[in-house]
Amino acid sequence: MASVPGTAIDEPVGDRRSRTDGPRVLGDLAPLARLKDPSASAVRVRRTVPLPLTRALAAWVTAAPASIDRFLHANAPVPDDLFAGIALPKSAVDALLSDVRALVAVLLQHASLPYVRVVFEAVRDDKCRKFHADYVHLRFATSYLGPGTEWRPGGAEDGLVVRLKPGDVLAMKGALFVGNEGAPIGADRAAVHRSPPIAGSGQVRVFLSLTASPTFGLV
Repeated sequence: MASVPGTAIDEPVGDRRSRTDGPRVLGDLAPLARLKDPSASAVRVRRTVPLPLTRALAAWVTAAPASIDRFLHANAPVPDDLFAGIALPKSAVDALLSDVRALVAVLLQHASLPYVRVVFEAVRDDKCRKFHADYVHLRFATSYLGPGTEWRPGGAEDGLVVRLKPGDVLAMKGALFVGNEGAPIGADRAAVHRSPPIAGSGQVRVFLSLTASPTFGLV
């Protein structure tokens, strides 16, 4: 589905870099450089989740899976134990860890803040069911399993709704994102999105969000 010019980017890509010995998420993150465009409130990158990782995650969500909600220091490497307590095969953990490291590196290129909040969880409800703009600086969202985030490329009044596919990344400027003018862009220019309505459907999302934060424990 095409995007609205000057608001978001939607293009197929492929990646042969950030590899692991196990299954990996495929997707060149270079298009996220489009975040430098002041007219872009969000950037979408199409990616593919390999079948072995999909199967591992599908098995994981049938149990009572643990979640991650952790703040990382921007000046320190993403720790090897980030997914400690997540009962997945090592190959799946390696793939997810590699992907998080690649995404965090890009996030910090566009938001020079001291912390990154990492949330990784299995979601069975609607979470944030209404279209809204986040009051954050910059947030990356991806669903490795199940339906992805829904967003309106043209803003709050746009009737077009785009739903991301598993593996796709949506890089969203929040209302606190500092624009070229040196001031926050505000809610009117931030990315408008919501969680997909899945409550009661039996669907499960394995969701990752990365949020640049100026303070530890708060976004």
